[in-house]
Amino acid sequence: MKNFVFAIIAGVCLCGSACGHRSGQPASHQQDSLPHQDTAKDVFFPVADYLETEILHIDSFPEALRKFTTRDGRTDTAYIQLPEFNALALEFLAPAFSDGSFDKKYTESSFMDRNTQSVTLTYSTTDRDLPLQRVDVVTIAENGVNKVRSVYLENSKVAGDSMIFQKLYWQSRHQLQIVSVITVKGRPPVEQQVKVVWDPEEDNE
Repeated sequence: MKNFVFAIIAGVCLCGSACGHRSGQPASHQQDSLPHQDTAKDVFFPVADYLETEILHIDSFPEALRKFTTRDGRTDTAYIQLPEFNALALEFLAPAFSDGSFDKKYTESSFMDRNTQSVTLTYSTTDRDLPLQRVDVVTIAENGVNKVRSVYLENSKVAGDSMIFQKLYWQSRHQLQIVSVITVKGRPPVEQQVKVVWDPEEDNE
């Protein structure tokens, strides 16, 4: 299984180098999924490199960027420019990916779904003080080529007097979603969802 996962990572990386590189949370594990614990640090999927490639693709070949903001049951829609998109996309590049802690303080588990021919790589930590708590990378085989379908992160941060817990979902070549639960001491939590779609075939109705 370890060799299989490594082959998938290599295949995805090669695909990203060659081309520069739908919705919902990462696929649930089917009953016949194959669990596997993998502690080999040198085969961690290059999450930051992949996301940066996706962002650069949009910067180089900009599509219409449509933003949906949902708060208090109301959704506002607007077209946005690249600077605003990039600010949102950078939320996915957690400091753990660049400060060395991702390789040192996180462990990997993997699941292969035989029905969908997808593999989910999950990275988690037992250190509850770390802002980044979980990363899921879902890959799927298409026409004999392994491609990334989505990346999901759970992250927290402090902004002024607010504690923000985020669930971030990136669907390759399609959309991003950021669900934020904002807590200020003495006030009830406020939830906000931001979705940006750049797939021209997306049905936004």
